[in-house]
Amino acid sequence: MIGRIIRIAKSIVRNLIKQIVGQVNLIQMMVTYPLRAFVSSVTGGIWKGNGADRFVAEMVSDVIPALTNIMDTSTNFSKQIEKGLSAMEQAEQKAKGLAGQLFDVFSNIYK
Repeated sequence: MIGRIIRIAKSIVRNLIKQIVGQVNLIQMMVTYPLRAFVSSVTGGIWKGNGADRFVAEMVSDVIPALTNIMDTSTNFSKQIEKGLSAMEQAEQKAKGLAGQLFDVFSNIYK
């Protein structure tokens, strides 16, 4: 029963990590890359004037760094979850080992 609950919990955590990584990739592909490309086009001359300059400045100084920060924070969050999962798996293995040793002790006592 406990083993089944642990397997389900690990599966949920792995799925959560995949979802976080997927969302980070989605932000990068659907938002960050196109914004950078558009900024590059604007600086290349597709749009000129004060509005273009303000747009580029805001994208470069505020928007793109904010998106990068969101992606970095999400990536770090998923790495911390992965570390927690690893610690949980190590604890599970230690508990199994100790339970096995205890079983061996009792088996020898009650032969």
